[in-house]
Amino acid sequence: MARGLFFLLNITTMLLVITGLSANGQERHVASTISSVTIFADRAQVTRTCSEALPAGEQLLIFDHLPESIDRNSITVDGSGNGLLQEVKFRQEPLAGYADSLTRALSAERLKLEEAIAADDDRIKQMGSERQFVENIAMKVTDHGTTQQAVAPDLDSQKWQAMLDFYRNRLEAIDRDIRETTRSRGDLNDSLSALSFRMANIGRDPKGSRNQAVAAIYLKEPGQIHLDLSYIVYGPSWSPSYELRAKTGEKTLTVTYKATIRQNTGEDWTNAGLKLSTARPSIGGAQPDLPPWRIDFYAPPPPLFAQRRETSILNKRASNSFSAPVPAGNAYGGGGGGGGGGAGGDMAGLEPPLEVQAASVSSGSINAVFEIPGATTVESDNEEHTATIMTKEFAATFRYSTVPKLSPHAYLKAKIKNETDFPLLPGSAGIFLNNTFVATSKVEEVQPGQEFWTFLGVDEGIKVERKLINRIEEQCGMFSKKRKITFSYEISVTNSHAADEEIVVFDQLPLSGNEEIHVDLIEPKWKENTAELHKNDQDILEWYYKIKPEEKIVVPLKFSVEYPEGKTVSGL
Repeated sequence: MARGLFFLLNITTMLLVITGLSANGQERHVASTISSVTIFADRAQVTRTCSEALPAGEQLLIFDHLPESIDRNSITVDGSGNGLLQEVKFRQEPLAGYADSLTRALSAERLKLEEAIAADDDRIKQMGSERQFVENIAMKVTDHGTTQQAVAPDLDSQKWQAMLDFYRNRLEAIDRDIRETTRSRGDLNDSLSALSFRMANIGRDPKGSRNQAVAAIYLKEPGQIHLDLSYIVYGPSWSPSYELRAKTGEKTLTVTYKATIRQNTGEDWTNAGLKLSTARPSIGGAQPDLPPWRIDFYAPPPPLFAQRRETSILNKRASNSFSAPVPAGNAYGGGGGGGGGGAGGDMAGLEPPLEVQAASVSSGSINAVFEIPGATTVESDNEEHTATIMTKEFAATFRYSTVPKLSPHAYLKAKIKNETDFPLLPGSAGIFLNNTFVATSKVEEVQPGQEFWTFLGVDEGIKVERKLINRIEEQCGMFSKKRKITFSYEISVTNSHAADEEIVVFDQLPLSGNEEIHVDLIEPKWKENTAELHKNDQDILEWYYKIKPEEKIVVPLKFSVEYPEGKTVSGL
């Protein structure tokens, strides 16, 4: 009995041989199923599982038809059983080597389809004849006076009703059978067309090949072997998305955390254990943000000739530049056998691990891994498939926010604390307010234990208006003439709700880009930040109000811009 030892063998060890064993055994194609998949930002780690009863001696176990996008250097194998794993290697089998056998198999399948289509044709013909027969009976019963041998009709109403019921029910059954058989024949024809197309393309590309992984196993005596083949395929991806359901009366926000998955690897992931590694998709927008408002003296553009000359120089420089390739990092966190749990876990507890000649495990850094409960099917169709990561109801604080300069709307926000173990990744969110869909928004990255605000869309119950009251230009200065422009705005906010509401109003002052341009805030009066009024280093103003039902508040904003006479300020 060979001493059991857990193993993890990487393809980089495939040339190593121990105890003089060589991989010259009997080839055996194994039937494997995809037991688990871990999806990353641009690739996936797939684990295939098989269990085989093997005779004593040397065996070459072949995992056939692996995906085209496989990373051949990522192939690893682990498993259990009383045996010795000699080597694992990747190989490509030319299509020409199996085209004849594949053609024979497909021809047999085509023959079955053709026989099934012929049987459906016969069935449709029989049903048509039966329908004609029933109609002929009805004609003989009702067609009186057309022949001299016609029999006087029986005027018994019950007999006529029974005859009509028979006639109607039998014709309905026949028509239903014809429709079902015609539909079946159409499906068979579609399958036959697809099969014929596949047969027509066999061996068309003389350089074509199929991917295989070959594991060389040595057994001193017959036994059961369990293997998990793991590999990386490029192309699959997932992105987070959310469904946010806010209930303002109950002060709660229910977050449904979802994953949108795509894959087109050529193999379906059927009833597989699914894991998702954290990724960082691009972050979208919700409420418009205020950029710095910069003003400076106007500088006329250079003459057209100078612009053309500068453009020519830039184009020349661009044509002489080049981009260096960026090395790809180990983004998927290694090709180890972490996906080996799936089918066969019970057997692993009964059988000792296989001895291994050598092992090499690559590793990397993964922020988090989400394990989807149960089994999940993701077909290779490049369509969106959705899996739910979690659903959680949170206590929420609600507040409104508005930027009247950019948008005449008030945006509802909710503050919650992520009390789960799941990091929330940046993603889009569908917003439901009191069970009514209202908008789409976004969720920023939130780590466990963090508090965060999220936008819940526009609420028409809060009316916002911003208008320019006046714009006054004047000259000032005793020794040097200066021009001064004073702007006066009025922002109004009205609460149409039946309860008190909190709201934050944002506006801004222009930022001077020159020491000769002076900007002064006249109203509101500000010396330092308070709970009601805040001004940051980019001169963005933030007012906080609590508005009663049907109350209207007016927010004044007045400032001046002063600069030397005779110069033009851009940005105003």
